[in-house]
Amino acid sequence: EAGIDAPPSADDPTIARRLSLTLVGAIPSFEDLHRFESSPRADRLNEYIDLLLEDSRHDAYFAERLARMIVPSLPAEAFFSYRRNRFVSWF
Repeated sequence: EAGIDAPPSADDPTIARRLSLTLVGAIPSFEDLHRFESSPRADRLNEYIDLLLEDSRHDAYFAERLARMIVPSLPAEAFFSYRRNRFVSWF
């Protein structure tokens, strides 16, 4: 109604890069993207999501993001930094 067109759908490699940034906090390596693009499977995005969720970086990245939401990080307050680090290591 507002005359705004929907943007075109992103291609699979672009979606894979966005998923990697979202789930592990890093862009995928060239080798990972090449392996993804050469996969003949129709559900290669689901396979890639499972791979990212099993990656150890996902746990660390998720814990850090969660800690930033729950425990404030004030530069002048060493106590908060200590609590945040303890939370991340616990999580």
